[in-house]
Amino acid sequence: MNLDFMPSPAPEHPGLFIRDPYRFTDAMLVIPPPLVECLQCFDGLQTELDLRAALVSITGELEVGQLGQHLTETLSAAGFLEDAQYAEMQTARKREFAEAAVREPSHAGSAYPADPGEMRETMGQWMEGAEPLAKANGDLFAIAAPHVSPQGGWQSYRAAYGMLRPEHKDRTFVILATSHYGEPETFGLTRKTFRTPLGDAPTDTALVDWLAAADADLAPRRWWSGWWRAAAMASRWKITATPSSTRWNCR
Repeated sequence: MNLDFMPSPAPEHPGLFIRDPYRFTDAMLVIPPPLVECLQCFDGLQTELDLRAALVSITGELEVGQLGQHLTETLSAAGFLEDAQYAEMQTARKREFAEAAVREPSHAGSAYPADPGEMRETMGQWMEGAEPLAKANGDLFAIAAPHVSPQGGWQSYRAAYGMLRPEHKDRTFVILATSHYGEPETFGLTRKTFRTPLGDAPTDTALVDWLAAADADLAPRRWWSGWWRAAAMASRWKITATPSSTRWNCR
């Protein structure tokens, strides 16, 4: 199990903030500072007696059974323990994802507007002043753009995607992006359509099938170094209204 741990972002609720980056669970918890050290008791090696001993040491009280039970049940209900509850959540989310025909935009409404009109207006503001430097004769081979939030890096995105011209709209774009949680020395493919506030971006499934079939030939070449984790998605983008950078959350 992999969880994100960080200081609580809410000053009125100090403690350790916990969430699941894989989103098998949407729960988020803030563990109060005195109880943070008790989390080491859930390492799969220590027992309930170890937890009780830690709570007695922290509280100075002998009657800590109810507190320990509450902490355990809260972590389990949130999906933060490797138990039956977590296994059910994981299975349900994987099944839900596998059965979905499209990839929904996970950051629409937060990192960028979910409303199409607001998205076009925002993209217009971000891309205003971009100079299309690429020619339509096929000399544009690739674009390197940062993997940051739009608000923090829109100037870089503008410079990168300003290279695109309307003549490029019928090309197939192969998007290579880092995967924060993927397995090392691998790359991931998807046949799912990516949904954006401005419409759906259908995946070039023929190219994906070709890449998947060529996997046996690609693997020995070790194109990815051991610490790279990459995900690839081939998609046909329509950029007459807005450039392909609207897909901020491709991963």
